[in-house]
Amino acid sequence: MNQSTRNAIFAIVIVVTIVAVPYGWLFFGPILKDYLQRTEFNSEIWKDTKIAHKPPYPRIRIVDDLLRRNMRMGMNREEVVVLPGECDQKRYGEDYFVYFLGPERSLIPLDSERLIMKLDANENVCEVLIRTD
Repeated sequence: MNQSTRNAIFAIVIVVTIVAVPYGWLFFGPILKDYLQRTEFNSEIWKDTKIAHKPPYPRIRIVDDLLRRNMRMGMNREEVVVLPGECDQKRYGEDYFVYFLGPERSLIPLDSERLIMKLDANENVCEVLIRTD
């Protein structure tokens, strides 16, 4: 390989790096930031709506741990109330527990995220999802 070929390859690598790194950070930075800010579920912090509904929105950081380690399908209404407490909103009806989490975790957070737990006829959790609206 002659010197001019090596210089051309070096220039291409430099240009690709200069372009790829900022665009990579632009798209993957928010995902990495979200992952690094996750923390353990704390029932007291979750239930304190004075801090839960204001920045830095602690619920958005602890909801994944809540779902992974504490919530399970088939829990009854009383068990749900012990962990995250009474629901924030009754927007879907009496058969739903709805909790405000905070701004959506995305590149451009335009909407809010909510944790929604649906109860079946026996008042047991039959569906759990995080919805953006």
